[in-house]
Amino acid sequence: MNKDISYSLSGNARLFVKENGQIIKDSGNIKNLILNLGMDQIAYKPFAELTTCCIIGTGSAETRKTSNPDVINYTSGNGYNPNNYNSLVYRSASIVTFLNTHPTASPVINSDVNNVIKIENDGEYSISSILSPLTCSVTNINGTIPTGVTFNNNYTIYLANQTTMSAELYRIGGTNDNSLTPDSPLGYYGVCSSQLQNNGVKHTRIYYLNTVTTTLSTTVREIGFGWSPVSNSPTLFSRIRLTEGPSGSAVTLNSGQELIVLYELNVGISPITPISSSTLLSTTVSGSVQCESYGLSKVTPSGRTSYFDDSYHGNEPYYYNNYNIYGLPTSSYGGLYIYTSSDSSSFSSWGTNINRTSNYVTKSIYYVSPYTSSRYSINKVAIFNDAESINSDIRSFGIGVNDNKNLISFLFNSSQNKQSGYLLSISQSFNWSRVLS
Repeated sequence: MNKDISYSLSGNARLFVKENGQIIKDSGNIKNLILNLGMDQIAYKPFAELTTCCIIGTGSAETRKTSNPDVINYTSGNGYNPNNYNSLVYRSASIVTFLNTHPTASPVINSDVNNVIKIENDGEYSISSILSPLTCSVTNINGTIPTGVTFNNNYTIYLANQTTMSAELYRIGGTNDNSLTPDSPLGYYGVCSSQLQNNGVKHTRIYYLNTVTTTLSTTVREIGFGWSPVSNSPTLFSRIRLTEGPSGSAVTLNSGQELIVLYELNVGISPITPISSSTLLSTTVSGSVQCESYGLSKVTPSGRTSYFDDSYHGNEPYYYNNYNIYGLPTSSYGGLYIYTSSDSSSFSSWGTNINRTSNYVTKSIYYVSPYTSSRYSINKVAIFNDAESINSDIRSFGIGVNDNKNLISFLFNSSQNKQSGYLLSISQSFNWSRVLS
């Protein structure tokens, strides 16, 4: 199918300080930086499992450095770095040069490799190597070599290769991976949820830090989210450097106060409405494609990971016939497969499974491509051999799970014929990206 299942992730947190039953501080919504480590974990875990834990810290390490930070409202946490302040960039193909810098400045350093640079009026690139203190080479996010020329643009370097907090203090939450790792005793979940939206799903968790008992005040400067309750473990999905200054969001906790953190992970999904597409058989053939059953993870009110429907997590990149983990059923069931059918029923609304049982033939997925770090893509493949799925009137094909629960389907505009002696290989790609912030 020439239409991947694609996902776009973004997240934001909101902090509240509570004292004597009253909210005395509300940070408002703060966008997070989804880290490279978190993006890689999508190949191995369901979306709802990525943020089972909230990590609270006092460290001041930035999540970005930018050429034009807000230095009026914020004194730190704003991306200010003297090496980058008021500079510009010139990009020629894969080479980025930093201009208007101080003669001794180093806008890029060795630790910036694998960080992401977002150039205004241009695009987003992964920093692949440092050529000098004033130049670096970049690739497109998918690993290809960029082309073209842009110049005199502002930019932000997102420090996405971080794996831990700057100075971790507390960790709240648990895990659903059957590792028997105990939940953190330092806090608990509020009422959590997952909400289906017109473009995907929003996972919401609320974390309560136990009432502070120390006699000293503590300034919370960083908040992170991850998938393990083990202190200081490199299991960070995303991180926020809270700002300080006249409009800052950093929080000071005193004895007797309680910190509440709300986190929302938004997962945009496509295609959840019919989209024109094509596929290559003996020639290129046109049709339309859509996700049908949800096949997605969700967060339960108690903060645990579960699933929306009996397509389980079939439409998530990591999934490959998993069970007895991440809230899935404890015993095996019908796994991922490809199918062909003579059914040409029109698509219905997302979340509706259409039983395409006319001449319905299935074949188990036998191959999942090895995941390459920072590529954010997985392929799942199955092949009908020359004696399978013989049908002179194929009207649809796709991927399903658990006995006739179709995950994504392709409807041909005209009837197709698979004859004896021909192979039919179906490969479905799962690609994901993040909104940098």
